[in-house]
Amino acid sequence: MNQKRIKLKINGQEVEARPGLTVLECARQNNIFIPSLCELEGLTAFAGCRLCLVEIKGQPSLVPACQNIVEEGMEVVTSSEQLENLRRSIFELILSEHPYFCLLCSEKSTCEELKITLAKAEEPGGCIFCPKDGQCQLQKVAEYLKIKTQSYEYKDRGETLWTRDPFITHNPNLCVLCGRCVRVCEEIRGEGVLSFIYRGLQTSIGTFFNQTLLEADCSFCGACVDVCPTAAFMEKGLTAARGQKLKRVRFVCPLCSSGCQLEAEFLESGLIRKISPVSEDKPAFESGCARGRFGLRELLNDSKDNLKALIKTEGGQVEISDREAIRKAASAIRAFRPDEIAFVLSGEFYLNKILSFLEIARACGASQVFWLYPENFLTRIKQFSDKEQVNLIKFLSDWASLPEAGCYLIIDSDPKEEEPVFWLELNQRIRRDSEMIVLDSAPSRLQRSARVRLQCQPGQEYLVLLAILKLVNEELGVSFYPGFNKLVGDLGRLSIPEVERASGIEIESLKKAAELLLGHPPSVIVFGERFLRQEHWAESLRVLWNLALRLEAVLMPISSRINELVIPELVGKYSLRIEPDLNLLEQEIKEQKIRMLYLLGDLPLEIKPEFLLVQNVFKTGLALKADIFLPDSSGFEERGYLVDFAGKIKINPGQKNGDNRSSEKLFGLLAEELGLKLEIGKEAQAEELQKKVLTEIFYKNENGKKEPKKKYLMIKEDLELWLSQNLKLGKNNHEELTIIIQSNQDHYGGIAFSEISPAFRQIRNPRSLRLNPEDADRWLLEEGEEVEVITEIGNFEATVKIDSGLKPGVASIRPYLNNSFWLNCFSAGLIKGKIIKKVEQKDE
Repeated sequence: MNQKRIKLKINGQEVEARPGLTVLECARQNNIFIPSLCELEGLTAFAGCRLCLVEIKGQPSLVPACQNIVEEGMEVVTSSEQLENLRRSIFELILSEHPYFCLLCSEKSTCEELKITLAKAEEPGGCIFCPKDGQCQLQKVAEYLKIKTQSYEYKDRGETLWTRDPFITHNPNLCVLCGRCVRVCEEIRGEGVLSFIYRGLQTSIGTFFNQTLLEADCSFCGACVDVCPTAAFMEKGLTAARGQKLKRVRFVCPLCSSGCQLEAEFLESGLIRKISPVSEDKPAFESGCARGRFGLRELLNDSKDNLKALIKTEGGQVEISDREAIRKAASAIRAFRPDEIAFVLSGEFYLNKILSFLEIARACGASQVFWLYPENFLTRIKQFSDKEQVNLIKFLSDWASLPEAGCYLIIDSDPKEEEPVFWLELNQRIRRDSEMIVLDSAPSRLQRSARVRLQCQPGQEYLVLLAILKLVNEELGVSFYPGFNKLVGDLGRLSIPEVERASGIEIESLKKAAELLLGHPPSVIVFGERFLRQEHWAESLRVLWNLALRLEAVLMPISSRINELVIPELVGKYSLRIEPDLNLLEQEIKEQKIRMLYLLGDLPLEIKPEFLLVQNVFKTGLALKADIFLPDSSGFEERGYLVDFAGKIKINPGQKNGDNRSSEKLFGLLAEELGLKLEIGKEAQAEELQKKVLTEIFYKNENGKKEPKKKYLMIKEDLELWLSQNLKLGKNNHEELTIIIQSNQDHYGGIAFSEISPAFRQIRNPRSLRLNPEDADRWLLEEGEEVEVITEIGNFEATVKIDSGLKPGVASIRPYLNNSFWLNCFSAGLIKGKIIKKVEQKDE
């Protein structure tokens, strides 16, 4: 049904508009320019710059176009002598505290030819190093208003520049107080780090208690940089690029399940100047994170040298041509029986690369094809769903398709860190009228936005959910799903006060959570991969299913890996084996069941097989041990598909660049050398394969299975086990720590961002062991101190990070899984650390 359209006049021109639009939005849709510095699509109207003032017939005074909604029959004047004179006066006042010499320069029209000095005046204001030169919105407004002179003398505020933070710098002397950064930080990103501080002439942008961004727990998403109309907020070290031939490449980021669209800007030297989020259907600042825009840039610039294929000789590895390396790789594959060869993929790839690799493995007759999947998340959900005959995974097709809910319960997941685009959608709903409950034993950046924060003892989520189910059930009537009477009987055995003691959650908080779930239907329950990385994951999933069914809530598993919905679906098609660790692979190498290993990506493999073939974007430690190393393309410039965790297909656009190296060509040549008749060597063939496989997967999930009948799952045996064991726990032993192993996504191609970027290490250091202040005091530890932690799995060294967001006796760490020790710790989810002892500080 067509939405009613409003008719109005702007400058005498009759236009139509959708109800709810502002006058400014309506004018822009009809190509009528109204100057503005503070307004930005997607942010609430601020009307701070006053440049968008317009005349509306019948109004006694001028009104801001950004705040007035269009009405039927409205007559608007956006440009008149009075308006333009007023705008010039307002703009000159703005410029009185902003360097304006570049705006008035008489040589602007021939700037590129004449720009030979660092500054065009003694006062700061030179344009040669201004990173916003040519993109500054002050320049656009000055051009529109035809500013030739300035009535007010420029007065430098003399504010200190923010230079102590990684990646982002702020120059308060260039700020025009538009408030865009404050609004995007609070309204869109849900951070609330930036705000207006002081009053009157001293008003400026700042943080609570003038902390650095790092101290204020900034996520360094870069949205403040994206929205700033001047160069007040900028990427650190970024300079103007006017006059340079820049190459821009758009790609879909594979670093997490959000699949954000990014754009890399390359200098003529081949270095990446910057990476920024871009979007065709929403504002760019509604996507992107520190990993994609800063971590990836640092990594690719550090590894920008063109890699050469390598072959191992008696004297070490020597460079050979790609074609020769492919010939020798094919010869090596032919030298072993198919049952002696393992094909292993580990990393985040576009589907064209994954499918071509699997096609070659299948055509070679390989029976040992592995995907390293430490999270073991969807595999456990599928195992549970098949056993209990329930359906836990639903394709949403888009984050925005997440059902509207009155209350969201988030369990063992921190979307701000792990799925940023999902968090941005969730944040908008919370800001409107939804409530959020967070259940997590680990530090959570969601707690600021949560109505109720349930921070339980590690591994006690089961008890908390069981208590909430009991409280909810007491307020609801009879349920007619099978198994209800048995469930009620089992819940009668549970004592809420005992749950309070064992879980560390007060009864009042449990009751408040139950009240929110009951009082704000419908509910959506979101749980992350860490919820299933514990010993009794199936028991926890059973009680969670029962809670969702009792509330008629939507149950939504959410993970952080791109293509995670797709790869498990390839198990049957390609005889793919999914492994959470390297134990089986290394055992079979030891027993010489695997004599040759062809690896796509990187592995923390500690045992080398007889022959090792590595294909990767970077020359990692394992690549240096390889008998043959095949340099791979990043894939960013290749056309390929990705599937985010909502099931939405993202197409990497690709870009023709004349580069001879591409994954399609590499796999095509390898198939040719092996004598395999596979249609995978060209982009069109790779795309056709991707479409075919994705069609099969989505059709099967939409039409292949009937929705199983809903029923309550039996929890009697689970409950008896927990009543006998867990209700006796209470507080942790003061002699040991329970250490939560959180996921770390800050890596690509087998290299952690923290390894090559000290700046990224400041944001998220994988060696940081977070401790409650009480525990730090008990062991006489200080922030930044080096310690050794002794656990039942093994020992590790770490750097102390004091965090009041943890309970006493609980610690957490986000390790990079670069060895078997950390893989085993990650699989366990929780480990016990008996003691912490200081180690001597190491010299840098």
